[in-house]
Amino acid sequence: MSKTFQFILLYFVLAVLHSPCSADPPYPYCSNVTSSILFQNNLNQFFSYLSTSASLSIFKNFTIGNETDRVYGLFLCLGFVTLDNCKKCVDTAIQDIIELCPNNEEATVWEEYCQLRYSNKSFFGHTDDAGNLPLWNRKNISDPYKFRHVVRELLNNLSSLAAFDPSMGMYAIGKANLTIDETVYGLVQCTRDLSGNDCFKCLKDATDEILSCCYFYRGARLLSRSCYLRYELYAFYEGAVEAFPPPPSTGN
Repeated sequence: MSKTFQFILLYFVLAVLHSPCSADPPYPYCSNVTSSILFQNNLNQFFSYLSTSASLSIFKNFTIGNETDRVYGLFLCLGFVTLDNCKKCVDTAIQDIIELCPNNEEATVWEEYCQLRYSNKSFFGHTDDAGNLPLWNRKNISDPYKFRHVVRELLNNLSSLAAFDPSMGMYAIGKANLTIDETVYGLVQCTRDLSGNDCFKCLKDATDEILSCCYFYRGARLLSRSCYLRYELYAFYEGAVEAFPPPPSTGN
């Protein structure tokens, strides 16, 4: 069997198993376990506190309540987001998590620029890859094997910076040349309750996961409850958007 035929076969198999996700956020992860009334009362106070905190910082973890009905929770906004937009994103996440995971004792929701998570059990300082969600661009890349190599090297370098350089705040962005005319832009970020080693492991596992499923697409991201990564062929973290060709004219 020729290498060309093997690649074509692999491409179509993976395309069937991983059809592109076109849905817009929010992306929820709910426990579907009903919580107590006391827990819900504490959760409402927790949401109010987080909304205020999001105007001051892009990350906050917090607990409220006693041992039997305590709420543990956090929010994380992407590092390039302004505080004003962080607060707007967190406020949206609060409304969405209430609607999508009603009365749950554990839930996470990812928005475009932030995530919100709470639980009745402490998760601070621990990585959690349950419910990881890969998303990817619908457009393919012409040389997926070279692309995968460049992306992996970029994400590994950024992961080391985010995890082990204290000045980075568990966040790093960067770019790498793919061809003379194309540049890959990457972003990695961890929740700030993690240690450097746990942050690096979360991002490494996320890199392995996204490049296993989606390396033949020209952009992708992985949403995890402990870390986040994304890569594209445009400077998404600088406010740039991908340019798509206009639809063909139908004429009259």
